[in-house]
Order: sequence, then C-alpha cells, then structure tokens
Amino acid sequence: MVSTVQPEIEASLDERVLFHLSACSNLLAGATGADLETRLREKISSSLAANAAGVGPWDIVWGPAVRRFDTSLFAVNTMYLARDRDRPERYVLAVSGTTSPHPFDWLAQEVLVAAQVPWPNLPDARISLAAAIGLNILQRVAPSGDRAGAGLPVRRFLRELTDTNIELTVVGHGLGGMLAPALAVWLRDTRTRWNPGGSARVNTVVTGGPTVGNGVFAAHADRVLSAATRFANALDIVPCAWNVAALEDAKRIYTTHLADVAGPLYQCGQKVVAGADYQHIDPKAREIASEMNTAVIDESAPAWANFAAQAAHQHGPAYAEYFRIPGVTTPEIVGPGTAVDVLLGPVLRAAATRAGTPVPPELVMVAPGAESGDVVEATVPVGGRVARLGDDPRSASARGLVGTLTSSLRAEAPSR
Repeated sequence: MVSTVQPEIEASLDERVLFHLSACSNLLAGATGADLETRLREKISSSLAANAAGVGPWDIVWGPAVRRFDTSLFAVNTMYLARDRDRPERYVLAVSGTTSPHPFDWLAQEVLVAAQVPWPNLPDARISLAAAIGLNILQRVAPSGDRAGAGLPVRRFLRELTDTNIELTVVGHGLGGMLAPALAVWLRDTRTRWNPGGSARVNTVVTGGPTVGNGVFAAHADRVLSAATRFANALDIVPCAWNVAALEDAKRIYTTHLADVAGPLYQCGQKVVAGADYQHIDPKAREIASEMNTAVIDESAPAWANFAAQAAHQHGPAYAEYFRIPGVTTPEIVGPGTAVDVLLGPVLRAAATRAGTPVPPELVMVAPGAESGDVVEATVPVGGRVARLGDDPRSASARGLVGTLTSSLRAEAPSR
C-alpha cells in the first residue's frame, strides 16, 4: 500500500468544525500549574460558546481528562468528548497533540518508531512503540473532581450511554493525529465491550499526523472504521514520518534554503524505519496545498533556524488557515510564543548526532547534555509508572516496554 494524495478539495463545514474541536484539546499547550482540568474545561467551554454561531452548539459530556506524568515524553496528555446538540447521536472524541514544553521531542527518539508492538488478534499487524505508549495512556485516563464522567475511562463512559446507536469520531492533530487512529481502531475492535448492540459507528479524522503502524494495521483500520480521513499539508514534514518513500519525497521540501539541514534528518529517519513497512491509514490523503511562508525566513539566521521556523508554520498555522471558518477563532495548535528552537531544536540535534554530522553550535544550547554529543535517555509513562525508554530498540528496556504493552493490548481485546 503506497500513500498518495488527492488534489486539494475544499474542506467541508463539518470537517472545519472537527478541526476546531480537535484544536480545542490543545488549549493547554505549554501550560503549567495546578488544576489543569478545570482550566482546560473553562478554555474549551469559552471557545465553543464564543464560536457557536460558526461551529454549532456542542456540550462537553466527558472530561476533559488531563494526566501529567513526571516523564520527559508524553508528559501531559489531554482528551475530551463532546456531543452535538443539534445531532445528539454525534460524538467527537478529541485527543491532544504534543503539550510538553518541547512539543516535538518524541520525534527525536528513534526507539519509539524502530520498535513495534503487535496488534492483538491480527497476525502481522504492528503499531509503533510511540503509538502503543500513547494508546496505553488514553485507555486509562479519566476526568477527576466533579467533571463529567469523573473516574471513568472513556470506554466505560461510552458503555453507560443510554443511546447505543451513536456516531463517534476520534480527532487529533500532529501527535494526536497518530494517537487518534490507534484509539479509534481499539474502540472499534472492542466495540462489544462498550456498545453491546454493536450499532455504534466509529470514525477518525486526523490532520498532520505521522503513521500509526505497518501496512497490515493500516489496511485493518481502513476496513473496520466507518470512515478514516487524513489531511496532510504538502509542506508539512510530520506526515512524511515514518514511511520510507514519503521521507524520500520530503527531501524535496524546503530545498531553497534548508536542504543542508533537512538531509541528515530525513536520512536518519529512513535508516531508523527501514524494513518497518510504516503505512498511513487513508492512503489517499486529502492534500492541503500550501506555500512557503517567506515571512519566517531570515537570510541572516542559521539554516536550522529557518528550517525549524518554516516547519513549525507548516505544521500549525497553515492548517488553521486551511480549516478557517469565517467569524471563528481557532485555538493555536502549539502554544503562543513557543520558540522555534524549542519546537524542533532537539529533533535536529539528535538527527545530526546520529547522522554523524556536526551539531550546529546554536543547537548545542537547546538540550541538556548536548555539549557531550550524547542523546539524553528519555522516560515515558506506561501503566501509570515511569519507564526508561533507552536509545536502542534492541535494549532490555525497549524489549521490556514492548512486552508490557503487548500484554496490555491483549488483555483489553475481546477473544476471536
């Protein structure tokens, strides 16, 4: 299965609304402090109320659920469920993208994609370790306090709905665009556990996301979901990960100013995923035509800074512009004021180190430990505990994570 793109088709109002709901899950990007759930609910509610004329009337019926972990990756995870007041059978489950202080750190960790976890009851299907870790979190996260569905993971909440003939669409952008399909397929595969009548329709609509798993998993997702729709900006590098052919095509992006920086990044990615057969769901993605944003190019700045600035624009504001609804203020996908070196600096530094190319001196200051040229070992949350990721997919820590997540997925799956 080869991922292709369709000529640009103008997004429908429904698709624009889904993007707005997806973007609302990222309203905590960069936030710190106490009671994040209350703050996020207030932000989402305010956005939905202020923009109701454009997006329609929606109610938050579960969440938001926010989990903070004392880990370097997947440190803050957010999700909420909204219901369309005009079409009460319609629910949207929005999964946040990266909300850590270093939003793209996970892209720098090769073990997250080099290692794969088997999908239960489906021979030869695999998802990335990154997708499996994120899914493990989302399976368990639950709102707290007096919020809707407090104490209930989303599948248990769905089981308590009186109307079982529902349409559930799981949405996400970026990292959320990888996790949303994984969550949607898990919910569809386990539908008998939360929708005994088996009449619920499960969809996913994602933007700017990397691959979830291999070709067998992608084909399974396209087969079992009622609909799977993927949007990809032609100038966004994130959807190029982690398909080898797409990474090769990505070398032609930003060639005017940024080829010297992009080359090591893509070559590193291709080496990491060689033989992994990563394929996108919805192989015929809806392509968003975009233009280089010359306003972010500074001819006096280092090439890596221009690369990071352009990549950040194409992964964020370019999508917001495409899905714009007149009169509606769409939340920023990445928090305002985030420096470009924070956005992509760690990724570029890690790629340069692994490719054996000199690390630009400006990037040395981006991450602790960069002075030595070492890639700092990351930690991730698995089963509510802190786990060491390691820097080699063959390491004991990586093998242990794969084993733990494989067992967890099997335990959650119905027998066939």
